Amino acid sequence: MTSNRTIISLLLAVGLAASACGSTGEEATPASVDVTVLSDDGTSDDPSSDDSSGDEATGDADSGDAEPDDAGSDGGGEPDEVDGSDDDGGNADSNTDSDEADGADEGSPLDFGPTAGTPLDVVGVRSDDTLNFRSGPGTQNEVLTTVAPRAAVDITATGEAWQFETSIWWKVTVDGQEAWANQRFLAPLGNVIDITDDVRASISSDRADTIEELAMRVAESRADTDPAPSIVVIGEPEALDAIGGRMVIDVLGFPDDSVHGERLVITVTFGREEGSDTVDFVTLDRVDALAVCARGLSDGLCL
Repeated sequence: MTSNRTIISLLLAVGLAASACGSTGEEATPASVDVTVLSDDGTSDDPSSDDSSGDEATGDADSGDAEPDDAGSDGGGEPDEVDGSDDDGGNADSNTDSDEADGADEGSPLDFGPTAGTPLDVVGVRSDDTLNFRSGPGTQNEVLTTVAPRAAVDITATGEAWQFETSIWWKVTVDGQEAWANQRFLAPLGNVIDITDDVRASISSDRADTIEELAMRVAESRADTDPAPSIVVIGEPEALDAIGGRMVIDVLGFPDDSVHGERLVITVTFGREEGSDTVDFVTLDRVDALAVCARGLSDGLCL
């Protein structure tokens, strides 16, 4: 994330009721596979293309992440990098359709995953990427639609899953349309929990020059496990109003077979030095966490 973006967000806060984050809706989340990524020049890299430079985390590469759904298998596991396979923090912008496994291996039905009717979110997909939903399991199938992280789209599990050698795909309905996506980038999200006090006790300072700097400090404090989880920015720094702003980050790869990670919503307050007309620093206001569930959800808790 460039410092320019951060500066722009902060300036927007001073005098403009910044349009509440461009996030299109609900805070969505977890891991899954096929993702469409934007290259540095702004062009879209179709994760379904096998020649994609592997940017999209191929499930294979990140199969080591605690996710059973190895995005790599989706070949187009675009966001596969979600698990940190991507060098720049696991952001899903690597288009590696390395899912030969998907095409070469016919796979088989799998009795695993969320029950029919479970609401799901796109997780571990970078803010400038989208997740592909296909006509069948595997990147060899047609892309029916794409969904950005935190988009206001209803994604619901059907209870069906398909397993390849290196990836798992879930069948879902996306705004009523049936489709398949790599499980690695899909997950049920738990209840919102205020973890502000815990975070304050674990970071060196609750003040920083920018939203991004403070948010990353918070995320790194929550990723302090071995192996280290990946940190994926799914919501750019944004000014909510003239008083403060926020940033949304997925921390994925917890060594737990129930909780794969968590979505952090970090809210800050803008600060000004005496006599200053611009935002000079930010201080931590609140941190909310939503558990990213590896299997399923019941009463807001991961199964």
